[in-house]
Amino acid sequence: TEAAMKFGAEVHLRSLRDAFSIMMPLFILAGLAVLINSVIFPRILSESSLQTAGYWASSIANATLNVSGFILCGIIGFTLSRNKSYSSPYTCVMVALASLIVMMPQTLKISGIDGSEVSATGFLSFGNLGTTSMFAGIIVGLLSTELYLKLAKIEKLKINLGGDVPPQVNTSFNNMIPVMLTIIIFSLVSFVLYVVFNNDLITLITTLIQEPLRKVNTSLLGTVLIYSFGNLLFTFGIHQTVVNGTILEPL
Repeated sequence: TEAAMKFGAEVHLRSLRDAFSIMMPLFILAGLAVLINSVIFPRILSESSLQTAGYWASSIANATLNVSGFILCGIIGFTLSRNKSYSSPYTCVMVALASLIVMMPQTLKISGIDGSEVSATGFLSFGNLGTTSMFAGIIVGLLSTELYLKLAKIEKLKINLGGDVPPQVNTSFNNMIPVMLTIIIFSLVSFVLYVVFNNDLITLITTLIQEPLRKVNTSLLGTVLIYSFGNLLFTFGIHQTVVNGTILEPL
């Protein structure tokens, strides 16, 4: 029991648990929207009105599940830096979000209304911001925050203006080089993935982690393992539905 308590109190697991706890209202709201749209609206609205009402449910999904990976990444930056007693956790939120975006593909395949597929640039997709990027958000949120916190401790990287400069401005200049270096390092990783492997982090995680799990989750053994792993996560306060949702969808 003591070992389990120590493991559960580990700062990264604790930060992950705290992040999911903060996001809980969004997940509950998404569930309520699905319930209302799928159960209540069909009972009180006509067929033609249902399509119009669906716009409301879609907007809720876009504001919750479809950006959950992105929001989770930023909150992890906040919770991890706060649990490590860093004085400016909001800086870590900024670094985590920027690091996740820099890892996303710059060219995306999108489908038009007529079903045709084209390549497009200059936008972020819900596919790369939502539940598909949940694992990426966790990984980038933890790694970028850890890297930034280590760089922020190096005195030679701090720019101290001194004088009568407002404290907030002085703090920004102190953090400037560590922030820039962290994002540059992630951008170089993204560049290597693109040039060498013609790939990106979101796609790699989907291909190497989520898809293999999809292939085993239709077997009895795979299903037992997935739910057992989910219950283990729940022991640390991480709800298995959030983590395993995309894996268990085929079932």
